[in-house]
Amino acid sequence: MRAVVGFVVLDLYLNLVIKAAGLSTFVWVGCALLFFVLAHFVSRLTGLQGLPALGYRLHLRWSRRLGAGFLTGFIAWGILYAAEGLLGKFTFAGWMSPAHNAMLMLEAGVGLFLGSTITDAIVTGYVFAHLRGRIPDGLVLLAANLMYVLDDSWHEGFGLHNLIFSVLLGLSLGYAFLKTNSIWMTSGIHWGLNFMYALVYGIPGREAAGGLFIKEAGKNGFIFEVLPLVVPTIMFAAVCLLLKQSSRRRIEELSEPVV
Repeated sequence: MRAVVGFVVLDLYLNLVIKAAGLSTFVWVGCALLFFVLAHFVSRLTGLQGLPALGYRLHLRWSRRLGAGFLTGFIAWGILYAAEGLLGKFTFAGWMSPAHNAMLMLEAGVGLFLGSTITDAIVTGYVFAHLRGRIPDGLVLLAANLMYVLDDSWHEGFGLHNLIFSVLLGLSLGYAFLKTNSIWMTSGIHWGLNFMYALVYGIPGREAAGGLFIKEAGKNGFIFEVLPLVVPTIMFAAVCLLLKQSSRRRIEELSEPVV
């Protein structure tokens, strides 16, 4: 019961405070940083060991995994939007102002990282921390995926297309956490794809302000419904391959003789 109450507290803080409309940038960043203090104490009150239990372990490879995750999400979503542009969903009509683009990059670099990793801490890290070791890993992954789908659908709508999209994306985020036992690659993937989204469409929730460039609407078609499902599927395969190769390299390093 304490675990459920803790989850509700963190989720309410995310949705009622951090995602509240009208907050200035500095106030929002302050509220986002306070989340980690709250998460630390909530996790301890529910029987966990603070932030490390949610995946925030500063092991030797944490920055490498964060970077690998960021590139994975950034490139995957870059391919998605490049394909949409080439197929005519939108056309380039000029760049936004340098001041706008500088602020966009800053907000995407700081704000979207904080927003991504906070969501991951709640719907993935918290779920893994409380369920792993009590039920099979496959069921833990399923539970984390379900929480991600519910969270995403709450904000984006409960349509079939978005449901499938959320399941596919949630697989990459949950599997990365499962195999690395830390949050860094998961948050890197989430941050990278959100960063690319912001460059093309603008900061999530404030798309009216625009991304790096001005777009003119193009054509619609079935292909634009299929692409957002194909790309996350390919990304999940890439994440599996990347983690398999990383694990193999780690085993080889450990098996090398000490001179």
